[in-house]
Amino acid sequence: MADPAAERRLIMTHARTGLALARMIGHITYLSEESMHEKFGGAQRGGWYRYKFSEDFESRDYLHYKGNRFVERFDANSYLYITKAMDYFDLPDLTSIQSKCW
Repeated sequence: MADPAAERRLIMTHARTGLALARMIGHITYLSEESMHEKFGGAQRGGWYRYKFSEDFESRDYLHYKGNRFVERFDANSYLYITKAMDYFDLPDLTSIQSKCW
């Protein structure tokens, strides 16, 4: 792209979408099937079939809401730096450094 600002907006859009999706997946992984069923059952929005690619079920709407709220509160780039720091963090190395200091 010729416009660096437009390229940055595009990257941030993808980062925000990816972070929201990761939050949705993470939310599903710690909720049990029973708790999801208790909360939503198989409830459809509006109680009828819609042949559109939108949130037909309450559970999907809930997950999209949670993902979007997460992205509003947290910066997607901060997670890139956090995961990078986690990649380089070495607990045994930290332990040897502390033992030398004390």
